[in-house]
Amino acid sequence: MKLTPIITLAMVTLSTHLGSAAPLLEWQNPEVLGVNKLPAHATSISFADETAAINSRRQESSRYQDLNGEWKFRFAPNPPSSLTNEALATPNLDTSDWDNIQVPGNWELQGHGVPIYTNITYPWTPVNPPYPPLEDNPVGIYHRDFQLPSDWDGMQITLQFGGVTSAFYCWINGQYVGFSKDSRLPAEFDITPFLQAGKNTVTTKVFRWSDGSYLEDQDHWRLSGLHRDVYLTASPQLQIYDFFAQTDLDDSYQNAELKVHVTVKDFAQTPSEDWSVEGQLFDASGSPILDSPMSVSVKSLQNRSWVSRGNPPFADLQATIENPKKWNAEEPNLYTLVLSLKSPNGSIAESRSTQIGFREIEFLAGELFVNGKPTILYGVNRHDHHQTSGKTIPETALIRDAELMKLYNFNAVRTSHYPNDPRWLEICDQYGLYVIDEANLETHHIGGQLSNDPAWAAAFLERGKRMVERDKNHPSVIFWSLGNESGSGPNHATMAAWMKNYDTTRPIHYEGAQSNTSWSTLDKYPDPDYVDMISRMYTDIGTMVRHANNPSDNRPVIWCEYAHAMGNSLGNFYKFWDAIRANKRMIGAFIWDWTDQGILRTDENGTEYWIYGGDSGEPIHSGNFCMNGVISPDQTAKPATFEAKKIQQPVQIEAIDAASGKFRITNWHDHIDLSKYAITWELSENGVVAKTGQLPALDTAPRASEEIAISTKGIGKNPETEYHLKISFSLKDSKLWAPAGHLVAWEQFALNIPAPTADQKSEGGPIKIKADKDKIVLNAKAFSARFEKKSGALVSYKIAGKEILKAPLVPNFWRPLTDNDIGGKLVEDSGAWETATSEAEVIRFEASSLSEDTAYVRIEQTLPSVNATVATDYWVSADGTVETKVSFTAPEDGPFLPRLGMQTQVSDRFDNLKWFGLGPHETYVDRKRGAAVGVYEQSVKDDFFHYARPQESNNHVDTRWVELTDVDGKGIRIEASGDLLSFSAWPYTQKEIADAEHINELPIPHTITLNIDHRQIGVGGDDSWSKSALPHPEFRIPSGNYEYSFSIKPID
Repeated sequence: MKLTPIITLAMVTLSTHLGSAAPLLEWQNPEVLGVNKLPAHATSISFADETAAINSRRQESSRYQDLNGEWKFRFAPNPPSSLTNEALATPNLDTSDWDNIQVPGNWELQGHGVPIYTNITYPWTPVNPPYPPLEDNPVGIYHRDFQLPSDWDGMQITLQFGGVTSAFYCWINGQYVGFSKDSRLPAEFDITPFLQAGKNTVTTKVFRWSDGSYLEDQDHWRLSGLHRDVYLTASPQLQIYDFFAQTDLDDSYQNAELKVHVTVKDFAQTPSEDWSVEGQLFDASGSPILDSPMSVSVKSLQNRSWVSRGNPPFADLQATIENPKKWNAEEPNLYTLVLSLKSPNGSIAESRSTQIGFREIEFLAGELFVNGKPTILYGVNRHDHHQTSGKTIPETALIRDAELMKLYNFNAVRTSHYPNDPRWLEICDQYGLYVIDEANLETHHIGGQLSNDPAWAAAFLERGKRMVERDKNHPSVIFWSLGNESGSGPNHATMAAWMKNYDTTRPIHYEGAQSNTSWSTLDKYPDPDYVDMISRMYTDIGTMVRHANNPSDNRPVIWCEYAHAMGNSLGNFYKFWDAIRANKRMIGAFIWDWTDQGILRTDENGTEYWIYGGDSGEPIHSGNFCMNGVISPDQTAKPATFEAKKIQQPVQIEAIDAASGKFRITNWHDHIDLSKYAITWELSENGVVAKTGQLPALDTAPRASEEIAISTKGIGKNPETEYHLKISFSLKDSKLWAPAGHLVAWEQFALNIPAPTADQKSEGGPIKIKADKDKIVLNAKAFSARFEKKSGALVSYKIAGKEILKAPLVPNFWRPLTDNDIGGKLVEDSGAWETATSEAEVIRFEASSLSEDTAYVRIEQTLPSVNATVATDYWVSADGTVETKVSFTAPEDGPFLPRLGMQTQVSDRFDNLKWFGLGPHETYVDRKRGAAVGVYEQSVKDDFFHYARPQESNNHVDTRWVELTDVDGKGIRIEASGDLLSFSAWPYTQKEIADAEHINELPIPHTITLNIDHRQIGVGGDDSWSKSALPHPEFRIPSGNYEYSFSIKPID
């Protein structure tokens, strides 16, 4: 408690700022950033020798002790009901009736309190900075014992909490150690004076909400507790406390200067004469690079000269490295820097290490250059999230995230909106991902209020400074970001100034640094100059192109968020990348966001599903707005993931003359040529691969193009056969993230337009027509069909006496609403189409015999609510073929249609789905470039893609035919006649999908809904909350006149 006078002074100071007479406690006071916390430093750990340090894995050091695992835990709903600090200041704390809890973890996911998801709104009332709630502010007290290794005697012991939400006190053996805030950065304490021989205890008191929570208003789950690793480290009393490694490439980007700034710290007034710090660089094989180590005396580091003008030189250790392997996302070459503290007799007191990469980040003429090469960021925003452990991410999940990003052609990630676990940055270094490292700072609910309040200035700066100190040695980190959606003000400018002066190697990003009018006006109200790039969220493409060509501001332009991937989304994704690749100052974009933030639950029937905001009874929440990932919560790909991969692929393949086999190849890599790829081709005939071949390797340079030729000799010339040629680029050799043979890029080309096939003569004997006042029945030897006069629907279709239909075949103009439909208020624009079919009136019904084996039925209906008409013509043949033509008429000034097609249900025994069209995953008119034409097979039930909130899904555009069959191969086939069809087959009814809010609310599959559509609107997704959520106009269905045809054929 020795710092009590200082804390009291801070309380008085802030009380003056706030005009309040009441003193504030540490967890209520933004000017108390911590008590007894050690200064921030780069991630490293002490090793006993250089050999051990080369590995760099902290868990393998003899000077590391893991405190993860089972702790004792006491939960209280608010501070007044929790144990007081005085009660915890005892060496004999009685925890016999406490619960057990796993650390790291979030207590809300272990049976204590309620998980809360909210986007903008603070999850408490009243909102009155700096005061957190008092009554609804759970407190968790953690306690465990530990014993130090015997060989740690005489060493300085540090206790680190990797991340604690949101503020906490700490005691060792009942003695007060300190206090900390900032949920996403480490808090370290020197606990050496508090330790004793034998058993020791550690106790923490964690507050769910603190004044710091006003700075942590990010769009994610609000979860509490010790959510990152807790561990002890031992170091010599005189130690290498921190170091900052910079690599400076020469003008030709070949050779490099390695510069290292070193900080030593002495915890025990150790005589430092003749002590030194040496540095050696090791390559990937562990071989030393330097002929002799770099060296500096400890005395000179302790007695650093601070001049009255300017700063002393950065480098304490320096070496010239001749042509090192460079680090970039495509070739993430790493070296290991080992620093060793040596005693006067030459023995090593400790060694510390980090992996570094030789790379240089520059903005030149508004472009991003990495190592002198123009570079584009194919990015995604990533929250720390795991479907079962919340904010505690297993290492396996971190690695899988990196693998998936690379597999799907991402090369960049933004740590939205806080520093991620340092292990994530190590993985990004190793796998090759550029990182925008973002400070743990968002005040979305109250805008820029706190950035303009001097009482919060130190808190802003501390969050930025500690992030930079922790992450400064990671080559993957290329930009620092000042936070997210917190307005703009002097506190942000102060953060930026510190970062720029401290680290001259990285630009500063912050989307909030703009005027309120700068969305549309470019030169009159420029963005503040404390940021180095023009960053926007969800701004339309046209405006971004204008920014990228604004002559009065040549800063780079970037979407830090775009393409809101909520639910069934990511429509027209290709348009963004057409613009980025056409405008040099557009340096990239980051999808919102990486993973659906669903939390896995199991209902009383054993069915798994994902919960979202509001599902735990919390009064303040944002529903399923956390479900906007490119991948699902279980780290599996969504259909949209394949679209992202295709559009972002680093090889562009264009047809010069596909029929004669001439193509242009463009290398969109930034740093490597195409020699690493095996190039293959395959020829398909009517969707089935008929021939394959291999092409010679290319060494096309980055951003260069060349032409290739594929011999078309031997390709069939059957005019009724549809031919496609697919060219693919796959990895020759395995990578850390993918095996050899992994498909990176491809393109498919139609070689012809097949002639229509002649109809086969009907067989099956005569067809008989039987009519009464209610219905018309058509009978033949092998089938029968029944049409109902009142509804005008085909209500029965039997093959060999077995019924195929479970529901009438009727027009359908609606779909289960997607999240973008809801956010874009599709119901407001086009809601009349939802009930149009149920209100239909039959105005004409006729049937006649055209020949012995062909009958004709025509039904005309009006749709009064939308002033439209539908005429359906059926030509029914004795073999069971039903040729269908739909003629649709509606006013051109009417609301656009979500869907134009027909819907029926068939028995769930027809679970085998096979089609000739785009696949294998679902496609929509604005999201189909990631699919290829082929013949595909699936199970309707087992392969149905479930979005976390059920909605429109499993559509397939550009379909030639589709079959639904049973285990005996019997069923029906739908064929397009003229224009290609769009279809979907669901194991549920449309109403069941529309009514369900979670996967487990869908019934056990009992039917198959078959949609046979002329068209369906796209999925949209520029955002998910405005009219921009809806598909672009060209991907809608304007009200007007349409005609389409298809046939239904029995498979028997």
